[in-house]
Amino acid sequence: MRLALLVLSFAFVLGSSPCLNSQQSTAPPQRDLHAMEILAQSVSSMGGAQSVSSVRDFTATGTITYFSGEKEVTGPMIIKSRGMGDFRLETQFPNGVRSITVRDGRGTLIETDGQRTSIPYHNAIKAAIPVLPQIIVVTALADETSSVEFAGTMDQSSHRAHRMLIHPKSRVRGAEEVISKLMEKSIFIDADNGRITKVSDKTHPVDSFLRELDRDFEFEAYVSMNGQVVPTVIREKIGGSPISEFHIRSISFNTGLTDKDFPTE
Repeated sequence: MRLALLVLSFAFVLGSSPCLNSQQSTAPPQRDLHAMEILAQSVSSMGGAQSVSSVRDFTATGTITYFSGEKEVTGPMIIKSRGMGDFRLETQFPNGVRSITVRDGRGTLIETDGQRTSIPYHNAIKAAIPVLPQIIVVTALADETSSVEFAGTMDQSSHRAHRMLIHPKSRVRGAEEVISKLMEKSIFIDADNGRITKVSDKTHPVDSFLRELDRDFEFEAYVSMNGQVVPTVIREKIGGSPISEFHIRSISFNTGLTDKDFPTE
């Protein structure tokens, strides 16, 4: 399972994080009213802001398939997530268990043979798989320091989609511009039914933090599970190439996950 350093877009730079000494940005956030209306309508079609905001944590089970050239490897998985940053993916393979955990900007990858790799901060802060992409939207709508912009309507496979650019404001003093850029996302919303069809951002290859690669999460087959609208198929691509595919079979909410569920040491 040595495709680990690319799978799930954890482009691990095994060294210190880049210098985060950018000056604080004084430009006010751009809160496009048209974009805000489209996002609000999308959240309404996916259960409503109050319902989505009630999700403090969740545990999902299913299967994941990793792609490497013409090879595919599939195994059962369990995902645990709390808030926007705490995340754990554990997958059972024929040769052992592989886990990825991030918490409070720290992260660890453990391979099936027990080898451990630390995930640098600039990758760990956006490592969580967006199983419930509507949480990103609800957070952006509620956070008046985040910029939200309408970026046009375009064809996307068999439907038209609105593209929204979300640029969160970093809370890390002295590093606002760098961290905010890392967290920037494009949200694609079906123009007909309001469902989120894709979330896009940037990742970085192992050998260069300065070189960006497009990363996409595509969502399909939404169903209602325990009071939430959940995409049961999630596809990850980097540079347009398939990396992994998640199939969600079950999900439970607000089960009281704690720090112990996200071990990073």
